[in-house]
Amino acid sequence: MKIKKILSIFFLGSICIFTFPSCEDFLTETNPNVLTTDIYYTKFSDCKSGLTAVYNAFKQPNIYMPVEENLRSDVGVQGNKFRSAFDNTAYLQNFNDAAPAPNNKWAALYKAVFRANQLIEGLDKVEPTLTESQRTEFQQIKAQAFFFRGLFYFYLNTSFNHGRVPIIDYVPKSEAEFYRPVSESDQVIEFYRSDLKKALELGLNDSWDADNAGRATSYAAKAILGKSFLYAGDYATAKGYFKDIIDNGGYQLADVSDNMTTKGEFNSESILEVSYTTAYNTEFAGDSQLYNQWGMGFSKKGWNTVIVPFWLVEEYEEEYVDPKNDNNWEIVNYDSYRYQSDDNAENEEYDYKPDIIYNQAGKEYGYETMSANGDTILVSSYVFHQFPQKYDYEPRVYRRVVKKNLNGEDYIPDAKHVNPQYFKLAGVFNYKNFKFKQVGEKMYRLREYSRRASYSIAINGDETVNFYQQIPQLTAIFHNQESGYFRKLCNWDIRTKENEGTPVNSSDINLRLIRLADIYLMYAECLIKGGTDETGFDEALMYVNKVRQRAGTMLMGSEDNAKAEFKGNATYQNTVINEETGEPADPNGTMSTASELMEHLMYVERPLELCVEGHALRVNDLRRWEDNGVEVSTGVAGTSGNKFSVKGRFTYLSQQKFILETTYYWKPKTVGSLELVLGQNWGKQYRASYNPTKTPWVDYAHAAANYDDNVAYWPIPNTEIMSNPYID
Repeated sequence: MKIKKILSIFFLGSICIFTFPSCEDFLTETNPNVLTTDIYYTKFSDCKSGLTAVYNAFKQPNIYMPVEENLRSDVGVQGNKFRSAFDNTAYLQNFNDAAPAPNNKWAALYKAVFRANQLIEGLDKVEPTLTESQRTEFQQIKAQAFFFRGLFYFYLNTSFNHGRVPIIDYVPKSEAEFYRPVSESDQVIEFYRSDLKKALELGLNDSWDADNAGRATSYAAKAILGKSFLYAGDYATAKGYFKDIIDNGGYQLADVSDNMTTKGEFNSESILEVSYTTAYNTEFAGDSQLYNQWGMGFSKKGWNTVIVPFWLVEEYEEEYVDPKNDNNWEIVNYDSYRYQSDDNAENEEYDYKPDIIYNQAGKEYGYETMSANGDTILVSSYVFHQFPQKYDYEPRVYRRVVKKNLNGEDYIPDAKHVNPQYFKLAGVFNYKNFKFKQVGEKMYRLREYSRRASYSIAINGDETVNFYQQIPQLTAIFHNQESGYFRKLCNWDIRTKENEGTPVNSSDINLRLIRLADIYLMYAECLIKGGTDETGFDEALMYVNKVRQRAGTMLMGSEDNAKAEFKGNATYQNTVINEETGEPADPNGTMSTASELMEHLMYVERPLELCVEGHALRVNDLRRWEDNGVEVSTGVAGTSGNKFSVKGRFTYLSQQKFILETTYYWKPKTVGSLELVLGQNWGKQYRASYNPTKTPWVDYAHAAANYDDNVAYWPIPNTEIMSNPYID
């Protein structure tokens, strides 16, 4: 094993790594600088230090590799598309055993396994010396040790060589023990399930106090076990674990914005997450991995390694923004100047409504007061104004100028009859983009995109949520086949560019590995048994709609369903009305079968809710649906009859053609200016049919051609093959 070359030992509360040129010399000579398990574990405090070392291993970024893992799925494409020097073999699906990704991941995981093994053996050595007062904490340390060894082998099994990897459940003490042959996947599964169940038998805590946030819990162990059985197609057993978490774990869906950045870490939804920080003293950091650099890979304001694929941008943009959901309404300011209501357009005395002041992510724009004509000043602002008849009542953005005297008073005392001048700007916005409502004395504007969309990715046209302190159109150019950028794992909410961290390029955003929304969606999948069982449809739909209601989008199915818990407070599919005709938008489009719900989970709900989260989450989802023979609509994703296939998914996506068109928006004339001018970019996404004269773009052409069984998993790395005589 490569473990021989990266043997870890505890030193000053951490594990130091040494590389020995000769294993024989190491085994025959006593190295005074090395603290082995036999030497180090002599007292209870050593066990605490050993557990710290295991948690340090758990934080190693090379275990998770979200850049590479998502590039080899269908929720990420490589940025810098026109620069072949940046081609990523994970995205191209042509990696091999010499690629850095599998080599680094393998080393990080087996190093973590080694630490867990060392702790487990050390605990056995120290146990006879315990006092009665130490036993409860000792038991928790032991439970966590088994949890993590089980977790690390779950990752190894779902990452490498079709699940066939060496099982090492001891600390090597001779050269022969460093090398082990691979075990069959079912043996590895049995091994890590046993470890996770052992953690539960030892009484792993259900929860921890705030000072111990981030520690492993019994519900994290149950979540991994549930995933393990779901991946194997054992829906009944998986359902039991997920239901236990839902009913007894005490978890609740958090605000959607709390699952993306440093905001809301360890919230009510979090079941397992990796903690990072940039606030540390290097003198005491030791072997700890305290921060990550993933933000640079995912950010347009960083290295731009991973961007959002066309199909995913389209899904986010098309999410229905539910006007019945109060969280979708943003408060806006208005003033005493009025615009006419269309329902009284024929009357001489118009019914006036307030002018709504235009803003971008809450910031308002307008000229300062200016002297003019000697005895007057001009007050100018940007407003949503509606002219009856002349402009079809579309509330577009206008520059409004109102004459006042030097005392700031209107020429005509009755403000209702002031006739301000409205200067038409380009028709950038119309009624399709902006809707308003007045509640009491407050005015509200409906968001352009769902809350889930706005907090997951930067969309070209989003004026509600800033992206690195500006609206996305100002921050990101949106061109060169780039129509969307990830917000997840990026510090867009607290920085102006990603590399502003200390150290440079660092990020302390926690990695959310498992959260309640994932449990809800997997539980729903179990209830319908992968789309084959109608008896669980109503309950499954209820859990999917819990996630969608939090996202701020339309709920699936009918509000007449007995389990429609948000009836009256949310828009269901069967109640969506076509604004032009006043009739149901799609009378035949209400989801009603388990197979329809399964495809929705596969192609919409899971990717939109969970993209680029977890450990290789989307890779595992795609692969397990193929392995479990999930049936899908012919022509949508499958190439083997009506069975889902990963290659079929990439082939389907490679056939979806898009174009990028010029789009316009308002931007400050200069940095900090309150005057707006017209800006433009070249990255607003449309289907190719929108403009057949343009050359279309596609994603995943290489994946469609190259994907096969050889790249379904990472290969065993060549460093292991060369050093381990049992692997060829």
